[in-house]
Amino acid sequence: MREIKFKVWDKEKKCMVGIFNLQNLSFKFKSNKNYLYLQYSGLKDKNGKEVYEGDLLKTGCGKYLEVVFYNGKFVLCDKDYKKRIEWAKEEYKDNEFLLFQALSSIPNLCDNLHLSVVGNKFENPDLLK
Repeated sequence: MREIKFKVWDKEKKCMVGIFNLQNLSFKFKSNKNYLYLQYSGLKDKNGKEVYEGDLLKTGCGKYLEVVFYNGKFVLCDKDYKKRIEWAKEEYKDNEFLLFQALSSIPNLCDNLHLSVVGNKFENPDLLK
């Protein structure tokens, strides 16, 4: 089962505050509108680094893709957001339980695509240009 946790981006200070799971995410974070919560995908890149929503991944051929939670699933989007590579099978889109199982059952996807986390869209926006 995938661990539920979040990276927290401070919109005012423009920095990551930390990584929190549901148990240690304090009320001050939950109620603060200056924070953006970036969910852990449950996957790791080819180097074993955890992949979060908003992360930028570099493909083996040098292309940069952003991790986006879209329509109930994590997808990789190119800089124009036109081409989407789904991390879950299309037939699971309407079933949250099966979608979760599908996401959890493909831990080597990043390794198979030779993807590595190289930053995130907040700290490294230049990579999306």
